Amino acid sequence: MEVSLAYEYKREPLTPSEEDRLVSTCSTFRERLIVYTLLDCGLRESEFVGIKADNIQWQQGTMVIWGKGDKRRVVPVSQRVKNLLQGGLIDIGARQVQRVVKNIAERAGITKEVTPHVLRHTFAMRTLQKGVSIVALQRLLGHEDIRTTMIYLNMSNSQAIDEYQRKVGL
Repeated sequence: MEVSLAYEYKREPLTPSEEDRLVSTCSTFRERLIVYTLLDCGLRESEFVGIKADNIQWQQGTMVIWGKGDKRRVVPVSQRVKNLLQGGLIDIGARQVQRVVKNIAERAGITKEVTPHVLRHTFAMRTLQKGVSIVALQRLLGHEDIRTTMIYLNMSNSQAIDEYQRKVGL
């Protein structure tokens, strides 16, 4: 007797194929800066639009992110984001960031809804799949409560089985 477990994504991250298509569809500096930074740093759209030059710690390869109130966290900056940031920052609002991401996803032929938060979710899932601890991810995402970070653990039954087979070798 096969048992079917109820499963529903709260937010569905991009698959590696969709992520590759999204990235390769970016055609301007502005598009690359938005998509790469959201995917590689796990920022919220409001945090992205709030980046200032003095937030970037070039020597450390990190960026200081200021959240609500006096919340502060430090996130790593990938080499491709660092290269783009050297070209300068852009002045853009949160709604524009949403529109840019949606437009790129449509051009990439991604049929599911793609938002800046989906890119943050993709960052989180990719980070976990590479073996980063949930506690480290909690810090990178700026969550006070580990239960908030646990939302990013949702994966389909087939993804769980695939990961188990890859790592355990059965």
